Amino acid sequence: MYKVKILVVCGSGVATSMHAAFKLREYLDRHRINAVIDGAGNNELEGRAANYDIIISNTMVTANVTAPVFSAIPLLTGIGEEELVEKVIAEIRRIQAEKN
Repeated sequence: MYKVKILVVCGSGVATSMHAAFKLREYLDRHRINAVIDGAGNNELEGRAANYDIIISNTMVTANVTAPVFSAIPLLTGIGEEELVEKVIAEIRRIQAEKN
């Protein structure tokens, strides 16, 4: 099974992206979905985006990326969190079906 790679992005790549990545990891573990989740600062996005299947960001993504981009805000506020996770899981399954 293809292991989807997710990059969680915030302004500096420290606290906010790590918090969102931790919350996402909890959800994916509950659904038994094995994925690579990394954090990064917005200034790193353009150089790293090509190595990831999904981008989740709490900032405006202005870099030219081909991966689907989701807002990290629900993971930080809790508002719309489950809906976001459902969308991310659907995208993970779509990518896995394509890559396998």
